[in-house]
Amino acid sequence: GTETVSAAAVDGNNGLGAVVSRFAMELCMRKAKATGVGLVVCRRSNHFGIAGYWSELALREGLIGFAFTNTSPFMVPTRACQRAGGTNPIAFYCPAGEDSFQLDMATTTVPVGKVEVCHRKRQHIPMGWGVDSTGTRSTTDPSQVLGGGGLTPLGGLEE
Repeated sequence: GTETVSAAAVDGNNGLGAVVSRFAMELCMRKAKATGVGLVVCRRSNHFGIAGYWSELALREGLIGFAFTNTSPFMVPTRACQRAGGTNPIAFYCPAGEDSFQLDMATTTVPVGKVEVCHRKRQHIPMGWGVDSTGTRSTTDPSQVLGGGGLTPLGGLEE
């Protein structure tokens, strides 16, 4: 990939997301320590797990850490009837003396993993987390959300 003293573009070669992300985050932290800022982007990688994990690596080194990714469409936008956006996780961790600020979120009402856990446990999900396959009706059945429906956008259903 392309590289400068403060930035790099990593080609993951369709590898495991956690392996590619570890390489990229370690490279980014080295650049940040050397120049004051590090920015590394990855392409052709796969699922990298929990976004906050990567930001926490930077936090442990006394650095501000950002981690973002795109995902396959799983979110049904307001007034839409089909999936059109991903959960697209965002993590931002910042040291603050003896404390820290930590944000790890999805751009949907909840991460899809919460719906998957309820599905495995045969539990209902709260109203407003997801919609059925029509994309227009809220459902508490995780199998409907996972089987053709989708998640609601951050902010929930239009009211």
